[in-house]
Amino acid sequence: MTWLADRLHGRGEMLVAPGAFDAMSARAIADHGFEAFYCGGYAGIASAWGLPDLGLLGLGEMRGIYERLRACCSLPMIVDADTGYGGLLNVARTVRTLAALGVSAVQIEDQLNPKRCGHIADKEVAPMTEAEQRVRVAVEVGAEHGVAIIARTDALERHGLSAALDRANRFLELGATAAFIDAPHTVEEIAAVPRALQGPAVYNAADTGLAPRLSTAQLSEFGYAMTFFPIELLAASDAAVHAALDNLAEHGQLDGVARTSFTALNSSLGLTDLVAREKAMADEQNITIGSYREEAS
Repeated sequence: MTWLADRLHGRGEMLVAPGAFDAMSARAIADHGFEAFYCGGYAGIASAWGLPDLGLLGLGEMRGIYERLRACCSLPMIVDADTGYGGLLNVARTVRTLAALGVSAVQIEDQLNPKRCGHIADKEVAPMTEAEQRVRVAVEVGAEHGVAIIARTDALERHGLSAALDRANRFLELGATAAFIDAPHTVEEIAAVPRALQGPAVYNAADTGLAPRLSTAQLSEFGYAMTFFPIELLAASDAAVHAALDNLAEHGQLDGVARTSFTALNSSLGLTDLVAREKAMADEQNITIGSYREEAS
C-alpha cells in the first residue's frame, strides 16, 4: 500500500496539504508541522518560469521544478502531472520519472491536450475511453513504484456534476487512490461530491473566486479525505512582494514592510547546520576554512 492510501484509509482526520511553489515555501510548510505538501502546475510554472498554467511546459521542465522541492524537503510530496504530457507512453514515462524523484503521489487529469488551469473557462475533457486508459496506465506504473495516483476530472463545467461524478468514480474503480472534481461553484456541489464518490474525495481549495471560501473543518464535515491549497502561498508571496516594491517606489525605503529577518532567513535555509557540518569535515582533515565561514558559524 502506498503512503497516501494508508494515510487516507487509516485515519479519520482530513489530510491538509498546502501548496509549495518553490523550495523555500516547501521548507516553510515542513517547519509549520504539516504532514505533506502539494506542488501544482500553476504555482510551479508561475514561480519558476513566470508563465500561466496553459500547458506550456513539458515533463522535463516540470521535473526540474519538482526535483528542487524534493531535494530540500523530506515531507511526502504530491505533484501535478497534468495530462501526463502526451499519449499513454508519455503517461507511463511521466509516472516513472516522478517516482524516481521520490514523490508520494501523482495527480493525473482528464483534460484534452494542451490543458489549462482548471479554474479557467472553456476547458475540454478527453473522451471517456481515453481518460480511462490514461488513469489505468498511471495506476499500473504507479503500483510498480509505490506511487499513489490521484485522478482529477474537469468535466463539471461542460457536462455537469453527474457526468463528473461518473468519471471520478470510474477512475476510482480503475485503482486511483483518490479522486476529485475540479472547480465546483456552490456549497451544494462541494458537499455533494464526497457523498457520491466511492472512495476518498479530494478538494482543491484554490481561492480563485469560483467557489465559496470554506474552512478545513467545514470540508472535513462534508466528508473530504484530503484538501490542498495549491496557489495560496504563491498569492500571499506575490502580494507581499508588490507591497514591498510599492513602499520602496513611493518612500525610497522598506521601513514598516513586514519581512523575515536575515537571521530567520538563514535559519530557514539551514545555514547553521551546513556551516557546522563543513567545519566538522574540515577539522577531520586539518583544513582551515575561510574566516567568513567561521564568522557565520
